[in-house]
Amino acid sequence: MADQTASWNSWNGRTADNNAWGEWPVLYAQYLLRAAKQSSRTSQLYQQVLDAVARGELAATVFQDMAPAYIQARGPAYASRMAEISSRFFGRMVQIDAAAAHDLVSLVLSAPVALPPAAPPEMDPGNPILWYQKLMEYASQLGAATVAAYQGLLERVAAGEIEPNEVQAASANYLQQHLPEHLNQLGSLYLELLNSLNDLRAEYEEDFLTGVLAAAERPGQETPPALHLVAPLGETTSTSLSLTNTRPEPALVRCSVTDVRRADGVGSAFASQIAVVPAEISLPPNGQGSLLLSLRLDAHDFVPDVLYVGAIHVERAGEPRLEIPLRIAATATTKTEAAAGTRKRTKRAAAKGKPAKRQR
Repeated sequence: MADQTASWNSWNGRTADNNAWGEWPVLYAQYLLRAAKQSSRTSQLYQQVLDAVARGELAATVFQDMAPAYIQARGPAYASRMAEISSRFFGRMVQIDAAAAHDLVSLVLSAPVALPPAAPPEMDPGNPILWYQKLMEYASQLGAATVAAYQGLLERVAAGEIEPNEVQAASANYLQQHLPEHLNQLGSLYLELLNSLNDLRAEYEEDFLTGVLAAAERPGQETPPALHLVAPLGETTSTSLSLTNTRPEPALVRCSVTDVRRADGVGSAFASQIAVVPAEISLPPNGQGSLLLSLRLDAHDFVPDVLYVGAIHVERAGEPRLEIPLRIAATATTKTEAAAGTRKRTKRAAAKGKPAKRQR
């Protein structure tokens, strides 16, 4: 019996001399502290957005303007993670209840009882239907193991091997000894759920608010004209940057590109593949030079008809860094535009009652 109990406790993530779940009051205090820190960070970002609105750097409707695009871009990933959190919670809850039923029957029978399946299936975001089917199979196996255990107990009672009052006494004894531990496990599991939900909420709130702040315009600052990199998706675009040295001595100038991100704040910033040639240039006294910037608008990085923003940093020793705004946009491909033009000509010709010329 001792060996069987040890085996079952190992299956359920417990040990005889150590409660791996911890005391739930301590976990509750940790949850409150964690939630308070998350709320503090989010509140600071909200305050920064409100300050930017008050200074006229953001429109008062910035949330309703930017939220739809953000939800459309990040909504599927958010829903997938929410489903994963929920599945983990319900899978463990079923597992804990099955463990309690197994322990009770083992105690009454004083004999080994077959162990249920070890753990619920992990969430598969790429195939949620298959994962749900596996979860239902897991729940069915747990149910079958519990029913089999209780059936064996009833057969022993029917055969007169166990008195009904013995079952009642064993049940009362089990609850007295293990109910606190059982409730502690359920409470700890619930707090784990709350922590996961709070982590998910805070992550997406901070990401959205950071994107909103990145779209703020800073009035009163002298900003050089922006450089534009525009081309059909999948093609390469380039532009030149002219530099002038107004000093009577040579100047060594270095240029670099910051990370870029969507202007509407959706998603995170990423390192672009912009090539700057040359990255370092020596300008003669009172002379000029030019740099060439080129970028392939890869479909993996850019979405058509969406504006991306970044900056070019021009640095010279002993001088303040010059930041030149960068605007990147991938337009629809040439084939797509041609097809759209054909449809428009077809509609105009049909309206005039003339057959449209077929495009070859």
